[in-house]
Amino acid sequence: MVNVKVFIELTVPQYLIITLISPIAAWLLITGITFSFELLLSMISLSFAMLGFNTLNMIFDKDLDKINKPLRPLPSGQISVKRTLLFMFVFYAISLPIAALGGIKLFLVIIAFIAISFFYTNPITRIKKYFWSSSIIGALIYGTLPFMTAWAISNKPLPWIFLFFFTFLIFFIAPSKDIEDIEGEKKT
Repeated sequence: MVNVKVFIELTVPQYLIITLISPIAAWLLITGITFSFELLLSMISLSFAMLGFNTLNMIFDKDLDKINKPLRPLPSGQISVKRTLLFMFVFYAISLPIAALGGIKLFLVIIAFIAISFFYTNPITRIKKYFWSSSIIGALIYGTLPFMTAWAISNKPLPWIFLFFFTFLIFFIAPSKDIEDIEGEKKT
């Protein structure tokens, strides 16, 4: 059994705030409607995909975290890689059928989210190692794709100007979360 503190540190749910602001704002811009069941589906699906990404990132950053954040659940031994992988698969597995309930476009956006998160962090492709990746992938994962989840369920034209605004806003904000990892990145 994993305690709540370890689970929260593993999944980093505070990043969900950023992920949820974009679809809500996009939904309001696109439709002018304050709420819909489809928006709720897209937000739940996106949240589970984000938790999957955060957990996946913890697995592949275990060695880096031994240097920068040794008290995190994986480097400190509070949870095993095997159990963390299980959480990741469960989060992704929950996100996909919920997305499918919102339609094919939402499902494809969530598939894109999962694919990008995998290519960003896994050791084979490890796009994360490039200095530009935090801005570009951050803009996609925290800006573009959350915005696209709202558009995918709206049946309205894509408001490109707002999509670019959200994308570029996150493009400039995303690198700030990596400042704390600079020392460990030099050593790995």
